[in-house]
Amino acid sequence: MSRESKKKQFHTQLENLFVDLEEETHFQALSKDTHVPGWEWVCDEEGRYVTCSAEMQAILGFNPQDFLGKKISSFSVASNSIADIEAALQANEFPVDVDTQFHSANGHLVDIQLQIFERTTTNGSTNGWHGFAQKVDTKTEPVAEPIADAAAPEPIIEEAPLETVAEEPIADEIESELVAEEDSFEPVAEEP
Repeated sequence: MSRESKKKQFHTQLENLFVDLEEETHFQALSKDTHVPGWEWVCDEEGRYVTCSAEMQAILGFNPQDFLGKKISSFSVASNSIADIEAALQANEFPVDVDTQFHSANGHLVDIQLQIFERTTTNGSTNGWHGFAQKVDTKTEPVAEPIADAAAPEPIIEEAPLETVAEEPIADEIESELVAEEDSFEPVAEEP
């Protein structure tokens, strides 16, 4: 291999190395800056909270201690979500994501996705569950109001501003010019 081709090969390897480093650094910066709103939790085999991380307070407004000893499928959970959580636990197919709603301390409903994992003993039996409760931002687009009458809407007719309408003196001028042209018109003599 010539010295020139070795230089090119070395240069290409260096460029690839720097590209890889830049991508890795960018990914690390993204992962450090990315914050997923939610909290970690652990429940015993009866489905009662054993631990809740402090982040829960920022999202729901409850002290994490308020959750301890309460059932995962009932405390602060909206009534429309209770059956979904219980069904997921009974299905015994983990990990599973369950879309739920929780009541915050101020009474608002908060959309939460529960990511549920099974906790097992060394012999493989279930001794509870753990996971992450992630706040889900739900943005809804405004819905257009339906038209009451199914008929096509009437077209909007705009009136022309008054200043664009021709006034009579201009019309009189045009008419007088036409009359003057007619008067100056001489008939062409016909050939025999």
